[in-house]
Amino acid sequence: KLDPFNPLAYVPTTDFSKYEIARGNQFLDKTEGQQRMLICNGLVRSKQSQLGDLSVCIETLAKEFPERVFICTSKFESTLPNIHFTDDIFGITNDVNEIVYLSTHSDIIVGKNSGPYMYTHIQDNFFSPETTFVSLSHRPSDAYPCHLQWEGCRYLHHSSDDEQRITDILREAIKNPGQSPGQMEGV
Repeated sequence: KLDPFNPLAYVPTTDFSKYEIARGNQFLDKTEGQQRMLICNGLVRSKQSQLGDLSVCIETLAKEFPERVFICTSKFESTLPNIHFTDDIFGITNDVNEIVYLSTHSDIIVGKNSGPYMYTHIQDNFFSPETTFVSLSHRPSDAYPCHLQWEGCRYLHHSSDDEQRITDILREAIKNPGQSPGQMEGV
């Protein structure tokens, strides 16, 4: 029975057997043993961030960390072999649940509190000490765990629209995984 006074009791689960994940599993097999960063880089529609598609940031980090897999939800021009797009992985355009499936196999999940990023807030990720969320929006209160403490993921929030600063924050998240889990940190 759910505790109506505990917001953490409402973190959902997803039954992935209902979705087309076979191609996702092929991708996961192909990238086995590599760390994966899921970046929900689509444009926002509610003005919670002025960041664009983060392509410059992603390209910079993909060059710095060639052994890491960067999975992006919105396409941009890139020839780097470690940048992948969910449209290509799944071969479908309405792939939010499939993106969430990939998130459960990613150590870092990045987003602007919009679109697929919000759906990645499931028990498999949220209560995992091996997972780091990086939330990018103007207000910390846009993030689900604002003002909460829990056992599980590391949750970072940053409110800047400066893409160089975002690059620095993501670089630090890659270099220093799993610090201070269970509360939202501003960076």
